[in-house]
Amino acid sequence: MSGAEAAAQVRATVEAALPCWYGPGSRLLSLSIPRPYAWSHQFEAGAATASGGRRLVVKIPRWEEAPTLEAALAAGPQEGTRREYAALEAMAAAVAAAADPGLAAVAPVAYLAEINAVVTERLEAVPLASRLGRHPGSAGRGMVLLRRAGRALRLYHEAVAGAAPGRFDGAWRAAELEARARRSMGAALLPAEAWARLAQEARRRDGTPVAVGATHGDFSPANVLVTADDRVALLDPNLVPGPLLEDAAKLLAALRTRRAIVLTRGRWGEPRLRAQEQAFLEGYRPGDSGLLGFFQAVATAQRAVEMEERLARWPAPARAAAAALLRGYPAAEVRRLLP
Repeated sequence: MSGAEAAAQVRATVEAALPCWYGPGSRLLSLSIPRPYAWSHQFEAGAATASGGRRLVVKIPRWEEAPTLEAALAAGPQEGTRREYAALEAMAAAVAAAADPGLAAVAPVAYLAEINAVVTERLEAVPLASRLGRHPGSAGRGMVLLRRAGRALRLYHEAVAGAAPGRFDGAWRAAELEARARRSMGAALLPAEAWARLAQEARRRDGTPVAVGATHGDFSPANVLVTADDRVALLDPNLVPGPLLEDAAKLLAALRTRRAIVLTRGRWGEPRLRAQEQAFLEGYRPGDSGLLGFFQAVATAQRAVEMEERLARWPAPARAAAAALLRGYPAAEVRRLLP
């Protein structure tokens, strides 16, 4: 199957399903070319229905063994994709039941087994990251949005993640941290002693009681959407088994590793940053935050690895200059979080 044939199969499958979703006479008006993202191929579709026009998103996962659209289609239905669609259904139902005026949900339409696709209605929204700037009035608005993001994550954990009592597997996490250190690329933004400190702390915390479940897995300002009327919605749950508190820690780490903060080594807007963290935690209301600092330190280390991977694609002179600017901040954050 060629790429063009794969795209044609997607078009035919969506076109055939539209009357089942929206009634007789529904038809496909447009389908974009596939856009490759890190872990998916996505199409945007326009449809005409009896109740008006609809804008849809067709998401087909990609993974290491199936990186192309044609390979993903050839692999057939995947249980992980079914679970993602079920999670979107559960979250939409939970948001409706909660009747929280500050929350929204991506509307699920269908799971298409023929092309292993999750189909949703497009939510007109922008990433939370774009609403945390320094333009006039953004400070107060940002606090409101972060509280809502916290409430959205709390609802996800309660209604979707299947939260259950568990214990932190510190031995496994320590081994994972040491393996990540060995894979860290040439810029070396996080020194070996910082990785060793994280691994040591993981072993020390082994067996600590913690709520576990299907975490979002990539909860950050990029995966939280904000509508024009400032409602907040979660995007792309990855359903990764683990401690639920890690989701909150990843958002906190993302707040502290934004470009301006890293480049100024944490000296930019510290009071505002602390207020943003507090606003998010007020919305999330962690039941037990004993491991939060450790999980945030781990998430910071993971962000450092991501920075290194991006720098590795730069020309050598630019890479060296950028690394010199960035070096030191991730390690300082780990020390702050694990005094």
